[in-house]
Formats: sequence, structure tokens, C-alpha cells
Amino acid sequence: MKKKVITFFVAALFYGVLSYLINYFVKSDYTNNQIINMSIFFGVAMGLFETLVRPLIFKTRNTK
Repeated sequence: MKKKVITFFVAALFYGVLSYLINYFVKSDYTNNQIINMSIFFGVAMGLFETLVRPLIFKTRNTK
């Protein structure tokens, strides 16, 4: 359980920062607060994907 929590926070931070940087340099029509909110949402969504969905994908792939 501790590993999943750490994986979630690392993935959320990584994807959130990556999303922020991409949106900051590419999409200049958003305000800074909008970019931060979008990046937090994307980071949390990808963190949940990394901890919950991705292991299931690899588990089913390796059983074949």
C-alpha cells in the first residue's frame, strides 16, 4: 500500500509538472491559474492511472 501511495504522488507530480510546462510554452491564451488547475487535474488523473489501471494492463499482458 505504501508503494502505491508513493507511486501515485510521484506520477502526479511528474505528469503535473510536465503538463504545466507544455501548456505554459505552447498554449499562451490561458492564464497562469488556469494552467495550474489543468495541470493539477491531469497530474491526479495520470497518478490514478499509474497506480490503478497500468498494473492491471501489465498483469493481463503477462498472463498470456
